[in-house]
Amino acid sequence: MPEAALPFDEAERLLSLTRSGLLEGRANRRIKGVTELATRALKRPMAAVSLVTADKQVLRGAIRMPTAPTPRAHSFCAHAILQPDRPLIVENAQEDRRFANYPQVTDPKFRLRFYAGMPLRLPDGHAAGVLCALDQVPGTLSDFQIAILRELAETVEDIFAEQAPAAGERLTLLQELRRAASAGDFTLQWQPIARARDLQVHGHEALVRWTRPGGVPARPDDFIPLAERSGLIGRIDRAVLWAACTEMASLPDERRLSVNVSARWFGLARPRLPGLIAQVLASTGLSPDRLTIELTERVIVDNPDRALWELRDLKAIGVRLALDDFGTGYSSLSYLEAYPFDIVKLDKTFVRGLGANERSEAVVKAVIRLGHDLGMMLCAEGVETERQLEFLRIHDCDLVQGYLLGRPGRIRP
Repeated sequence: MPEAALPFDEAERLLSLTRSGLLEGRANRRIKGVTELATRALKRPMAAVSLVTADKQVLRGAIRMPTAPTPRAHSFCAHAILQPDRPLIVENAQEDRRFANYPQVTDPKFRLRFYAGMPLRLPDGHAAGVLCALDQVPGTLSDFQIAILRELAETVEDIFAEQAPAAGERLTLLQELRRAASAGDFTLQWQPIARARDLQVHGHEALVRWTRPGGVPARPDDFIPLAERSGLIGRIDRAVLWAACTEMASLPDERRLSVNVSARWFGLARPRLPGLIAQVLASTGLSPDRLTIELTERVIVDNPDRALWELRDLKAIGVRLALDDFGTGYSSLSYLEAYPFDIVKLDKTFVRGLGANERSEAVVKAVIRLGHDLGMMLCAEGVETERQLEFLRIHDCDLVQGYLLGRPGRIRP
């Protein structure tokens, strides 16, 4: 069976795990207390905390489990750390093609069938490993038991934070971000999106902002990646979606709004994003055709087939879909043909080169032509000069966004 993919931040994750000191010495006795509690609360005979290194998983506080390290290639937990905000539940490993040939499944002395693992985060937000419960009998967990598993995992994370060397500013930032996510202490700024031909406002993108205790504004480039790694991004997305749709619905005209959502919403056992969006639209009275959901290509890369039908579910609500930051990461022109996007947003790295870099210009022209042939609108991000704007107009780009049009701020009625 194929090995688990590597987390996108694997190099930084391994460095953080090494520096944490958790791989050294004996396990904290309190971890053993948590795993014992997990066996009783989840009614499973085996439990442990695993730490996933570059080549193996190491167990701490194991209950009725072999303590020898397991190669990462045969580790359930290596799969679990790929979804840091939700548990991995395997109801019957013998019937799951990802795990059916693993030694702990085929070994008649062990015969692992059921696995439930909640990822554990270090103080800086990187995944360290998993709190897992196991059984030789197939089964599942109720929503109440999943909530218990999540709560026990948070207890282990608190132990990690106490054991680890001082994490300084990043630890403080994560603690403050958790409190802000619980309280919804975020604000919105709006950046205008205009028609390229005449600079008439077409809509606005909602950008989340957060002011830390003491009145210090946090940089989005600092707290958004941390929210992604720590699993807090779902709460932030939810708060932004509600606030943005509520504010836009209160305006007298029919301006459109765009909201970014994380790739973490996709690939869940029970898709939740379509239901959340439908609920927000119904409660706020905002027309679906005024809302654009912006997604990066990570949604597609992580699970291409699953992403296709989940995107179709969003389209069925009536909202529009935008492929954000096109031209970065794994971006491929094939995405434009295969997936139901309405808008393609050209990344600012290409826009920056317009008028100065022939390769950037060639890419921009090709994407605009292909997008139009497929019935999509093109939006250029990061437009800062008249020269860039003129190039985009000449080559029929539909929409533009950037400091040339206006910086993020309050929306005007």
